[in-house]
Amino acid sequence: MNRKLVPLAAALVAGALALLVVTVAQADKSDIFGSGHDLGTPAVPTCTQCHVPHNAQGDYLWARGPGEGAGLLTLCLSCHDGSITPVGEFIPDPSYATHFTRPGIPGFDCDICHNPHEGDNWMFVGDNIPVSYRNANICDLCHDTAPPDFFTHPTNVLTNLPADRTWDPYATPEPDFSGTQLWNSGGTAVVPAGDAYIKCKTCHVPHGALRNAGADQMLNSMALYELDPGPDGTPGTDDDKHLQPICTNCHD
Repeated sequence: MNRKLVPLAAALVAGALALLVVTVAQADKSDIFGSGHDLGTPAVPTCTQCHVPHNAQGDYLWARGPGEGAGLLTLCLSCHDGSITPVGEFIPDPSYATHFTRPGIPGFDCDICHNPHEGDNWMFVGDNIPVSYRNANICDLCHDTAPPDFFTHPTNVLTNLPADRTWDPYATPEPDFSGTQLWNSGGTAVVPAGDAYIKCKTCHVPHGALRNAGADQMLNSMALYELDPGPDGTPGTDDDKHLQPICTNCHD
């Protein structure tokens, strides 16, 4: 080998080794392998299912055409639009009220709650979510009385959180995150027997639910509910009519 090329070759080898070390170190932090996002096959490895180094079709070297929308949601909807996951389970329905997002701003899109690489966390909840909020009380991470400019709750719900955070005999598919389902599509109680555990998602649906009367009330305590909204299928036009259907799903 030309002596002049020896230093260059050595530098390239050193750089490749450094890149390998960094890549392995980052891979060790990723819990995607063996998770619900691990769609890898011998022909198409896990990472390549979503990312490609050449001819990517979106941000983050995205391997497929992004879905509709803006920001991180477009990447999530590449699969979470019914093509791979069940329709309606994860997709915000435009006819439903849902959480406000700020597309393109880190931490204010789907990544408010989720990190697609945290496969060993329940529902891919991000490591930025404190452990004490990752189960029944995840909603309170945002839904408290502060900060005043984003995701505030009209009252302080800190003292109303369930004491039980880790066990719920009726929660499915895993305990505690959703609470006991006290309703079905007809709005009737479906608790089989015994005690029930009331959690935020017993009544509310974070990915969208029927709108209430006013757009300015989309995030109030009655907005993201999935209970029977009433005989005519629409929420009431005043507080009494709006609250009554939710209450009577259980208190009938």
